[in-house]
Parts: sequence; structure tokens; C-alpha cells
Amino acid sequence: MKINKKKYKLLFIVVFIGIIVNAQDLPPISTFYTPTIHTAAAAQITIGPSSGTGNDTNRIQAEINRLAVNRTTDSNGITRKGGVLTLNNGTYRIRGLVLRSNVHVRCKSGVVIEPFGPGDMIIANGTDIGNCTGCRTTQNFSFTGFSNNSRFTINIANRLNPGDGSRSFRIGNARNFKIGNINVIDDTTKFPTIEFLPGQAQGTVGPSNNRQQKAAAPTKGLIENITGTGYNPGWGVIQIQVGNNIYFRNIEGSGGATIRMESGLGEGLSTLNTENRTITKLDAIWGRFIRVKNGRCAVFASPHTHIQGFFDMRNITATNSEFAVFLAKGFRTIGSPNRPDESNFPIGTFQSNRSTVRNITTTFGNTAQTRKQELRYMPCAIRNRANTTPIPGAGNFFIAPSIAPIYNIANSGGSGSYNVKIIGLTANNYRNDVVDIITDPGANDFENCSFTPIENVLFVPNALKNTPNPLQNNSNKSVLKTKNQDLGNNELESIEIKIIPNPATNFIKITNAVGSNVSIYDTNGKLIKQLFSLKPSPIDISNLNAGLYFVKIHASSDVFKLCVKK
Repeated sequence: MKINKKKYKLLFIVVFIGIIVNAQDLPPISTFYTPTIHTAAAAQITIGPSSGTGNDTNRIQAEINRLAVNRTTDSNGITRKGGVLTLNNGTYRIRGLVLRSNVHVRCKSGVVIEPFGPGDMIIANGTDIGNCTGCRTTQNFSFTGFSNNSRFTINIANRLNPGDGSRSFRIGNARNFKIGNINVIDDTTKFPTIEFLPGQAQGTVGPSNNRQQKAAAPTKGLIENITGTGYNPGWGVIQIQVGNNIYFRNIEGSGGATIRMESGLGEGLSTLNTENRTITKLDAIWGRFIRVKNGRCAVFASPHTHIQGFFDMRNITATNSEFAVFLAKGFRTIGSPNRPDESNFPIGTFQSNRSTVRNITTTFGNTAQTRKQELRYMPCAIRNRANTTPIPGAGNFFIAPSIAPIYNIANSGGSGSYNVKIIGLTANNYRNDVVDIITDPGANDFENCSFTPIENVLFVPNALKNTPNPLQNNSNKSVLKTKNQDLGNNELESIEIKIIPNPATNFIKITNAVGSNVSIYDTNGKLIKQLFSLKPSPIDISNLNAGLYFVKIHASSDVFKLCVKK
């Protein structure tokens, strides 16, 4: 057999270049975490639990503090501070445990950590300790299980009173750290498992008549291998208000938003360092293999106030959730008694065209966590599946069917808008009268579905009422025209109308609809083409741009998806 060397050489070059390009998409792990771990015997401490009913914080804190300030010499003659603290199997109850620089905590697979009352359980937020006066950054530290296959457990379920909250980790003025190999058991309590908030850096900024505390953001961190269940829809596994060069991989939540990137709320940017925010923002936030089920979404982005950097999230999976991805515009809070006045703050954005969500797979379900404000995007035909009683502890959320694959109002125009690149979407079991990406607060909603009880709580802003939606008249039907179908308990009607070919380039033909009036709309609800008394001849669509369209057959009230390719 004769081998075409030029052909195979070209193929090798193409594959090699592809590998290089993909590798460059994500910086090396050393960008996020480059630990120095002291392995001298004198720098290794192992402790066990108490009875499991008392407060173990002081016992663990004493050992962390001892490792942080003691200097030991290893076999190579190198003297360092820090070391490794290992927790033996058992239950530990913690509140306010402070992590220190150069100390690495390792938990065996049988370790269970519980909150000792409400409040932050574990804190990494630099402060003066020992002989390190003025050194305010906690750095080179970790808190992990031994591996992805040897995880420890954080259990919050039934450990707090209703209304109490407990973050498992609060990360502030911290650098070069790792948290991972954890299973979390929650029961819709307040706060996420890990929250990133600004810390207080050394010094002040601003003019002499308005000096303010200088803020610091968590920088250079690796968060990996975390699976949590039972999250409140208002929170989730991760909530990050500030952070730079943070990498999240293999993170999964049941309930809530798995990764919530939202700046400026409460204790965030709105209350610290209003004069100099060059480092206290979200920038270079990376995510790979982010998953959600029975919740709100896998990735949530809301820049709120201040100009942010970019995020890059890929390999996103959502099952039975409100959305897979939620992209909101920036906004300011003004006049709220529960929030700082942000009148003088810039409306936030993320970096356009650099921020990315990619490789998204989402599957429809009937028991997602849905917020009242988004219920208006749910087709009329499935609203009777929604529960009209709010989720306990989350009065603005309801158990209801999935709404759409992606919610993207971020690029809808006006202040706070930015463009996120959305690449690669697979949507399973959604109805034909749901767009893949909600892009318009008015054009993509469904109104006047008054036959269902959920209408008593449905929220549609006055400014958006009576807005046109070409899919509205079909929203009471259960017939679907996609390969993946959501029929609920309804029977499939026998309908022979088809669009061929689909996808199409220049011409289409609509079978079994001669004499009908036909309207073609784009995804924003704009009427693009209209035909009266349809003829059996082909329909010219050569003037349509490539993209997704909706074809409405008026005689039957059916709506079909049409994909145009050029």
C-alpha cells in the first residue's frame, strides 16, 4: 500500500495545531496553585475528633497556629514555617476556624465536618499573626480530601435552625490556595459552600479627607472535585463576588446555581475600597466540567456594579434545572433599605467577546427550581405542572418545569450590556415553542395563560405586558416537532405537516398546508416573511441570514423550528 506522506504530514500538523490551541485556552495549573508543602517529620501533625457533640474549633486552631509559626528543618537542611495537619476519621464541629499561611489540612475519607451553630465554618482571610506583623495575606495553603476518590464530607443538613446560615468556606485576602475533594450535604440553608469576598489589605487609599480601607481579592486558587446536594435556589456550591485567576473544575450541585459570579452585593465591592478597585473585581475566572441538576443553573453571571474582567466556562451540564446558563446585565441598587446605595457606582459589565460559555448540554425536567420573575417565559401548556407553593426558605422560587436552555439578557442593549460567546449547545426534550436562548425580556415571554393556578404568582412587569410573541398562540398545544419531545401526560396528535429540507439553504417546501397563511419570525419575535394562501411550489428563503427561525402555520396554529444554513 502506498502512503501519501504529504497528506498525513498535513493531517499531523492540523491535529498538532489543534492540540496547541486547545491547550492555550486554559493556562497551566501552576497559574492557579503552586504549593510549597513542608514534609519534615516535625511539620506533620495528626489529630482525631472529640465526642462529636462539642466544639472542635479550638483544638484544630491550636495545631494550625503551631504549624504556622514554628520553623522546622527538613532532610535537605531547608528551614521553613508550616506543615501538614491531618484529620483522622470522625465528626468535627467547627465555627470560625482560621486558616494560616503554609499550612495544608488533609481530611481522611471518613471525616465529617459540621457547623457548630450559624456563621462561617472555615475562613481564609489574611490577618496579622505571630511575628508576621503587617503580613495580611493568607497564602500557600489548602484544605482537601486526599483525592477525588477519597473525599471527606461537610454535613449541614439538620444542623441549623430555620433562617440560620453557614458558609463552609469564606475566602478573602488569600493567595495560592486549593480547596477540594469534598461531598456536601445541605438542606436549603442560606449561603453557598464556598464564598469569595473582598478582604482588607494593608493600608488605605483615597484622598486625605476620605481615606478608606484598601481591599484585596482572592487571587490564584484551585477549587476542584466538589459535589453538593440540597442547595437553596438562591445560592449553590460557589458564589464569587471578587477573585482573580481562580480555576473551578469538576463542580456539581443539586439545587441552586453551581457557580454564581455576582459582584457588588452586600459585603462585596459596594462596601469596600470605593476609590481603588483595580484588583477587587472578577477577572480570569475559569471553569471546566460544571454541572447542576434539580436546580437553577450550572453557571450564573451577573456583574452588578463595576467593570469586570472575563470568565471562561466550558463543559456545562444541566438536568431538570431552570436554565443551564444564566447571563444577566449589570445593575445598581438604589433606595433599598437592605443594601448600600450604589448611585455613584458604575453599572457592571463583564469583558465582551472574551467571556465564554462553551459545550453546553441541558435536559428538560418538570421539577426544576424556578424564580418567579422567569415564570413568564414558560409555555402555557406546561404551567399546570408548576407548584404554586414557594420552596421553603426561598419564597421567590417555585418547583416547576425547566424554562429554557439559556437565559441571556446580558446582550439585550443599554447600560450593563456585554456579549458572552456561546458555543456548542445541545438541548434535549424541550418544546418547540421555547427558544434555545432567551434574549429579549418581552419578545420571548408567554402571557395571558389564565387557565392555570400559577398565574396567581406569575410576575410580568407592566412595561412588558402585551408584547408580541409569535409562539404564543401555540403555547397551549402539546404537539412537538423535534426529535426529543416533552409530552408530559398529553398524547401526541397525528399531524403530517412538515418543512423539507430542514436545515435549508435557499428553498423550503411545507407539506400538507396548501392554502394556509404562513409567517416566519426570527428568535426575537420579529416578522421576517409572510405568505398568504400557501401554494404547493417551493418557498424562496435565499434572502434569510443563517440562523434559527420559527415558521407559524396559521390554519393549524402550529409552530416549527427552521434552521437556515449558508
